This record gives sequence, C-alpha cells and structure tokens, in this order.
Amino acid sequence: MTFDEGYVKAAKRKGVILTRDQFRSTVIGIPGVELTALKGLGGLRHILALGIEPGSDYHERDVLRLRSIEDTLKFIRDELGGIAIAVHSTPKGGRTCLSYDEIAQFPPDPNRPERPHFHGIETHHRKHAKPHDLMRLADEHGLAHLGASDFHCLNRIGSIVTEIDGAAVTDWRGFIEAVLERQTRSVVVNKPPEGMSFRALRERLGM
Repeated sequence: MTFDEGYVKAAKRKGVILTRDQFRSTVIGIPGVELTALKGLGGLRHILALGIEPGSDYHERDVLRLRSIEDTLKFIRDELGGIAIAVHSTPKGGRTCLSYDEIAQFPPDPNRPERPHFHGIETHHRKHAKPHDLMRLADEHGLAHLGASDFHCLNRIGSIVTEIDGAAVTDWRGFIEAVLERQTRSVVVNKPPEGMSFRALRERLGM
C-alpha cells in the first residue's frame, strides 16, 4: 500500500471522503530515506537523506550499512545524490539522536565545498523541548530550518509544517532547491487558515 492510499483509507474509516487525486494535489512527496550512522561503540545516529532521484541505482545493503557520521554524509552526497538533514536532535545526543556538537562538526563550508556536511536541521518536532536552541544552531552554522521532517505517523501530519519563502514550489526538486537556498522555516500550526487545512482534517478524523 502506498502512502497516499493509506492516508485515503485512514480518512474513509473516520467518515471523510478524500480521493487520491485530492491528496496528491495538496501534498508534495519528497523522495528520501533515513539512514543510521555509527557513533563510538554501539552508539547510533539517525540522518535523513532527502532528494534521492527516484530509480537511483543503489542496493539496499548499502543503505543499511553502518558508517561513521562523516562517511554517512559522504554516502548521501556521493552515492545517493541527496541532501542530509539532522533529525530529532538533542543537546547531548541519545540512543539514535544527534547531539548539537555532532551537528556543529559538519556545517557547510564555502571554502571547503568537498567536505561532507549537513544541509538542514529539523528544528521543530513534537519531542523537541527547546526548538529555539535548534533554530539558533541552524542559523549559526548556515543550515536550513525544517519542520517535523521525520514524522512516522499520519496523525501528526499538519501539526508542524515546513513553509517556503518566495516562489511557489510544485515538485520535490523545487523543495530541495529551497532547502539549499535556506528559504524554508518550520512552523507550529496553532490555528487553521481559512478553508480546510490539514489540521482541520485531523480534527474531523478525530486524530
């Protein structure tokens, strides 16, 4: 079952009729994969790779292979052709979380473009206690802000979003370009705009 099919079926179970065409007209799918990097003896760190060209020629075992943080960033750039996002980070790191210091070790450096680096930080997530610290970290190191880029469940859609400044984005390549240009910002949705929003849809679904 595809993601859009799953969303449509979840809506139908709650009494909301949503066609796949309606879903696809409001949602841009960003091709990507979450990788696990190895830190020290047994420590794991999750890194989100976005913007992987559909149909890219890479093997599943290469994606699942554990590498250092630096080598994982190299793999995302050189083998997958994507960009690297630091997700669900905490000040000191955790079981699968990058620490702020680990992110700060790999910022974009215009004087060393060959050096692997992060492109953005998930600055808002439902588990982040201090999103302003992550926003400041992103700004200090020239990283884009993303909102809840690593949610794994339908009932969180719409609670935190990534907004894009400037021209309208109509496909995933435009989204990746906006991240690279740092034209994105993370926003917690406190009130729905006029008309039907994702938050309003979630309320109707009882999520």
